[in-house]
Amino acid sequence: MSTRPSTPVSHAGEDMPWEYTEPAQALVKGMKKLMEDGNDLSDFTLVADGGKEWKVHKVVLFMHSDVLYTMSSSPTFIESKTGRAELNDLNGKPLDAQLVDALVRYLYRQDLPLQWQAKREPGWGSICGGHTILTELAEEVEDLNISNGDDDEDGSQPPIPTRLTTPLDELEWPDLRQAAMAHNFEQALEWKWDDCDAHPNHGIDFFLSIAAMADMYNIQPLKALAISHIENYANCDMPSKLETVIDKLCAAEAVPDEVRHAVVEITAWKIGKLHTAEGGGLLERHPEFALEVFKKVVQRENQKMESEKAAAKSRRDAWVIHLARHDNWAVDADYP
Repeated sequence: MSTRPSTPVSHAGEDMPWEYTEPAQALVKGMKKLMEDGNDLSDFTLVADGGKEWKVHKVVLFMHSDVLYTMSSSPTFIESKTGRAELNDLNGKPLDAQLVDALVRYLYRQDLPLQWQAKREPGWGSICGGHTILTELAEEVEDLNISNGDDDEDGSQPPIPTRLTTPLDELEWPDLRQAAMAHNFEQALEWKWDDCDAHPNHGIDFFLSIAAMADMYNIQPLKALAISHIENYANCDMPSKLETVIDKLCAAEAVPDEVRHAVVEITAWKIGKLHTAEGGGLLERHPEFALEVFKKVVQRENQKMESEKAAAKSRRDAWVIHLARHDNWAVDADYP
């Protein structure tokens, strides 16, 4: 029987009714309060590059990372005696403050906030807003050119309108429509496609580093969260984004196997778009990665063939059963 009250309960002497709070939400609020106001209760310190410090609680480390908790509590580690741990990567290089800040926030809040502000207009359905709006602009410009061409008696294009004087890098999103309608679409495209606002290139480095850090300190949910962000980048509508992900992945000093496998999976699905002259020899630049991708493609093709064989056998078996029920064993003759 549930003990949850069906309606808010009023208590004598209180102006506001008491409201039931879900246990999970209560825990979230408690952890947030501990992170923001619990410095007096902290018993350990995490240190990033440059000496920046974060006061944390061993019990929170215990909840998320056996590695960090052991460092903070085991007598065999000097960190347990000094009460502080200088966090480094696998090469012994101190972790950037941005990474440690994200780590601490995850330990207490279980989220991984973006370190940048994406420019998005309300109502955009696509996660890649830049691709969506520029595609719409391209269609509008194409329609405009066609209609204008039809209006001219000789079928030629009308004179190009006066170009905008405002530099494209100073334009806001609504102004891009004006730029396109002024036949500045190619310039707008060149500027806006320099990067995707929803998936900026520097974000790839950030999430790759987060995944490596989470792997090093054995925080599996954080690693999975970082991988999901990397997958979003690899699936970005901007054609060059997957190439950038692969380049940065192959250039990274330490990358968890799960990250590489995830990107290989996505690349195998998009191999036709990459293995072109426009790809700039992407797979040729990374032969080991390319080999993994081609193995995945072959594996999928084999699985597809096996699945088709199994389906064909299933259909034939069903046909045999059908004929047997009708006392007709001329299977080969009548099998569709």
